[in-house]
Amino acid sequence: MWKLPVPDCNDVETQLRLALTRADGSYKYDYSQGQKQDLLATYTAYVAQRGRPMAALLAQALGAPFLQALYDAYGEVQDGRRLASLRSQLKIGVQKCPYCGFGEVRDLDHHLPRSKYKALSIYPTNLVPCCPVCNNKKRAIAEENPDFQFPHIYLDELPAAQFLIAEPDVSEQGIRVRFVVVKCEGMPDDLFGRLSFHVGRLDLERRYESEVVSFLTSQRTAIEEAGAAGGNALREYLLRCLESSKRDYGLNHWQTALLTGLSISDEFCADGYRYCLGLRYVGA
Repeated sequence: MWKLPVPDCNDVETQLRLALTRADGSYKYDYSQGQKQDLLATYTAYVAQRGRPMAALLAQALGAPFLQALYDAYGEVQDGRRLASLRSQLKIGVQKCPYCGFGEVRDLDHHLPRSKYKALSIYPTNLVPCCPVCNNKKRAIAEENPDFQFPHIYLDELPAAQFLIAEPDVSEQGIRVRFVVVKCEGMPDDLFGRLSFHVGRLDLERRYESEVVSFLTSQRTAIEEAGAAGGNALREYLLRCLESSKRDYGLNHWQTALLTGLSISDEFCADGYRYCLGLRYVGA
């Protein structure tokens, strides 16, 4: 789970004009100055409320024709269309899906679903670059209860503490890792609810299984060499990897959580690592 910088929204008026006009300059929908100002006010309210679902963001005062035009305008965000540059701007520099931390970024997700919040269809701060799997699993979720919402990748303030915890269970049959969100100091209850829902709705614990196996397999030689020198040597190696992971991915990436869990696992560092290097993973 990553936090991304808030997108540059200085061009929203230009993007709106491009989305609702044709290449010859004719209008797909000729919105009024008042409608434009009301739409911009909706964008401002979205940021003020950190993207929480609320009636004001439905922007029904804009009128059904304008809302439908905005909904349809998202087609211009696709590659090769008039707002393709917005798509590129949002995806540039985002190498992995911020929802799961490993998927290839190929889609844009509407944080508040386009089907319901049509006014936000092309608003950059409502568009999150992500992988297709996370996009499909998250699709059309926007409940009023904070326990059934997702954290906002751009707008939520995450605590400067590790809240994604990996709990490895090592045995002769292999390794099983449980990933959970813990409520760290300073974390509001509603954010804890959203983060917990995020992990469950996106089925991250199951999806991390193959990532854990791939990661450990990639580290096999180094782990075996360190393990042969004793448990303390292996723990020191894992701690060095952990520091690198924190720098590269942050405190709450699945790999950081995994390395933290393995480094404090006496079973893994003693000799249990020998059962965890390969293609075996203990299912739930």
